[in-house]
Amino acid sequence: MKAIAVIALVLMVVGIFLAVPACVPTYSLVISVVGQGTTDPTAGEYTYRRIGGIATLTITATPSAGWQFDSWSGDASGTSPFTTLTMDSNKAVTANFKEAPQLPLTPTPTPTP
Repeated sequence: MKAIAVIALVLMVVGIFLAVPACVPTYSLVISVVGQGTTDPTAGEYTYRRIGGIATLTITATPSAGWQFDSWSGDASGTSPFTTLTMDSNKAVTANFKEAPQLPLTPTPTPTP
């Protein structure tokens, strides 16, 4: 009878350990914008849990009218409006926008009589 109680206790303890998930790494991502434009995902703070392999994330920057995308800064770099991050640590990225250059006005020639 004692052996059955011990076996039941061992099975219960093993069941508890199997039901508790292993430590899952959690990383934060902060996306910011300088200038006028948006990002997808939108600017803000996100939490990522790595389950299985390493997660990658693509962020897209879109300028507002009269603005253009300039560059990424922080944990991303480059001048492409798309950037891909590997979420293997906490990250912070900024999408930098600048005003688009204004085209100079071309004078219209005055006709001569």
